[in-house]
Amino acid sequence: MTLPTAVDGSTTKPLAPCGYTPAQVRGLYGLGSGDTGAGQTVAFVGANASPTIVSDVTQYSRLHNLPDPQISQIVPPGIYQRPTTPKNNPGAFFGEQTLDAEAIHTTAPAAKILYVASSNANQDFDRSVKAIIDKHLAPIISISYGFGGESVPQGFVNSLNGIFAQAVATGIGIFVSTGDNGDEQTTLGTTSVDFYATPRT
Repeated sequence: MTLPTAVDGSTTKPLAPCGYTPAQVRGLYGLGSGDTGAGQTVAFVGANASPTIVSDVTQYSRLHNLPDPQISQIVPPGIYQRPTTPKNNPGAFFGEQTLDAEAIHTTAPAAKILYVASSNANQDFDRSVKAIIDKHLAPIISISYGFGGESVPQGFVNSLNGIFAQAVATGIGIFVSTGDNGDEQTTLGTTSVDFYATPRT
């Protein structure tokens, strides 16, 4: 096997990111052996739907001595079969969905996980979040998704603020990643976390 000498033009080592083990992640959050999430359900949404998410997370769990995941899915008809087009690449989202499920299972290994699929990463995504809230499918929603804060149209922000206010009013907690797009300076000219994580009015 020939090792790479550069990644994206950089020769700084290590050339590949090194992930944390589940034990390390739990340690970072101060989680003890009794912090398992038992009795809870955590829902998350993803564009399209990975057909291998259950087997992927099960394999991850067995490699890291975690219990097998309790994953259920709500996938509208036709989402698994969506073709790849210039505007739609279903497989591009599969890895993110698996990563999200693994992160939830790592921090709450005894919790149930509900995956709700949307047909795209735009308005259908938000409809899927609202469906979880309207039907009270889970008391916790995890969102690993976002946009560069100030570039989001105000109408979109208003809609999401309403959905999140409904969640809070009905006792549902929503937890959102701050984004992994660097500091967003190329988009905004200043540092900013992503929207959904940053509120706007």
